[in-house]
This record gives sequence, C-alpha cells and structure tokens, in this order.
Amino acid sequence: MKNNEEKKNNLKNELRPNQLDEKQKKSLGNRLLYGFILVGTAIPAYVLGGWFFFAYSILFLFIAIYEVTKVPFQKFPVVLFIINIIIVCSLVFWPTLKFLLLPTKSAEALNINSVFPFVNDGFYSEVWLSPIAIAFALGVYFTISVFKKDFSIMNVCYFFTMALLLGIGFQCILGVRYLPFRAFNLLDGSNEYIQTSFFKYFHSVFFVAIAIGGIVLTDVGAYIFGIFFGKHKLNSRISPNKTVEGFVGGICTSFVVTFTVCMIAANFGKPLLPIYSIENWYLILILCLGIPFVSTLGDFAFSAIKRFFGIKDFSHILGSMGGIMDRIDSIIFGMMFVLIFTTFVSNIAGNIYYF
Repeated sequence: MKNNEEKKNNLKNELRPNQLDEKQKKSLGNRLLYGFILVGTAIPAYVLGGWFFFAYSILFLFIAIYEVTKVPFQKFPVVLFIINIIIVCSLVFWPTLKFLLLPTKSAEALNINSVFPFVNDGFYSEVWLSPIAIAFALGVYFTISVFKKDFSIMNVCYFFTMALLLGIGFQCILGVRYLPFRAFNLLDGSNEYIQTSFFKYFHSVFFVAIAIGGIVLTDVGAYIFGIFFGKHKLNSRISPNKTVEGFVGGICTSFVVTFTVCMIAANFGKPLLPIYSIENWYLILILCLGIPFVSTLGDFAFSAIKRFFGIKDFSHILGSMGGIMDRIDSIIFGMMFVLIFTTFVSNIAGNIYYF
C-alpha cells in the first residue's frame, strides 16, 4: 500500500510543472525580448528576398566569424579576423563569383535569385566548395601554426572545421531561400503555379519559412517544455541544461506544426516545391521529421565545441540568449539537411532542374 502511494506521488511530481525561479523568469523574459527583435528583423529580409536577404545573411556571417575567431583567445590579432573573413567568404561566395564571371546576360548576372543554388554547366547543385579555397584555408592555418607558437594544431583543426561549417551552412541557407526561383521557374514567370505577381512573390518564401520555422519551433518547444517539465537530463556531459522532456517536446512541436502546414498547402495544390506534392506525402513527413532531429544535432555539436573551450556562449550580443552563433548553430545543420535532402530526392525523381 505504501509503495503504491509512493508511486502515485512520484508520478504526480513527474507531471507537475516546474516552478521557475527569478533567474529563469528573467532569462525567459530576455529570450522573448531578443526573440521578437530577431524575428522582427528577419521576417522583412526573408520576405523581400533578393539582395535584401543576401545582405542580411552577410551581416550575420560577419558576426559569426567574429565570434568564432575570439573563442580560442582572450585577445586575438585583427589580422586573424581578416584572414577568417577571407577564407569563409571564399567558401560561401565563390560559386556566386564564378557564376558572375561566366559569359551570361547582364540582367541574369545581376539577379541574385539566379545564382543560388550553384550553377555548373547548366545544372544546379545544393552546395559546392572550391578545392582551391579549401587548400588555401589549410595552407594559411598551418602556416600560422608554424610561425605563431600559441596557435596550436588544435587551433588549426578548430578554425578549419568552423570555416567549413560556416561555408557549407551559409551556402545552404542562401540556397534554400533562392531555390524556389529555379524549381518553379520564377525567373521567367513561366509556371502554372504562379498566377499573379503577388503569389510569385509569396511562393518564393514558403520553402525557407517552413525550414526556418521548423528549426525555430524545435528550439522554442525544447526550451518551454524543458523549463516547465524537464526532469531527466538528456546529455549532461555536453549540455547539462537539456532534458529528455525538452527534446521530445521540441521534436513534436516542430513536426506537428510544419507537417500540418505542408500537407494542407500540398492538398490545395500549393506545395513547398514540386517534389513535395500531396502524392509524395512521405517525403514531406521525412523532411518535417528530419528538420528537428538534425537541427538538435547541430545544437549539440556546437555545445560540444563550447564545452571543449570551457565557454557557455560564443558571445553575449543577445544577452542571456548568447551570441549569433548560439542562435544559428541549429539553423546551419537544419538548412544543410533541408537542401541536401531536397536535392537527393529530386535527383531520384529525375527533376534535374535544381540538381
């Protein structure tokens, strides 16, 4: 009888929401404030697209490079920051420069929507890193380690890895935003999906909105379920604040919302992309389920990096939310999954228009 009472009490404690202390309440309020600021600046950039989104991405990229550069050092030489800018930008924007150097119509060259995904002999690739840029990055970082005694091999591996992650990640972020212009032939307006100029404008945002929305909902859901119901640690070695309840809550929140929206849109003949039609509902399911899992992996990957260097956040530019890298870690991994998975299933289906 006593054991039954103890089990009931334990079950009640498990289901009872956590009581927030003053620090947690302040952190929640801070996150909401900065969250609204980020959303308020991000939505116009994402909706307007074109060069507006391009410039917005560059701003975040430069801040991310600064945060990445200062992690191993209390004080770092400005020249290292400049070197990292050159290396990362060469990885991100080399496809753009290569495209602009190709013999093409000037009007198309000035249309950023025609550049991403990368154009290569008439085909479109989800991501492309220049072997020259990669070799240059390795050479530079190893040269620094030879002549600068406090720049160890660990630093070489760290900066090279972060350069690749930022290079691939931001290419995929740009690619997801501009991919619908190729997939729906929005560049010339010759597509049955597009009836008016407004819908053409709107439909280019739908794909990236679902991708970003799924990633953000994972983070928000995990945080809310974690602080109110989190009682079991998920991986205290890497991220001591993350809980099993938060993890499950984030996955479910993201999947339910994005899958429902995508299925409703596809059912009315307005899919994310032609490949994500109502007939291919299983692809929508995999996409919407994969986004929260992979974005959570990105969160853990960057948490492991921070744990290695003994820091909590990459910076404090966003108060208790940390820095830009702390907010885009899951976005980098999530967008890589979205673009690579979309390209893979499109190739299988034979839709090589955005290969």
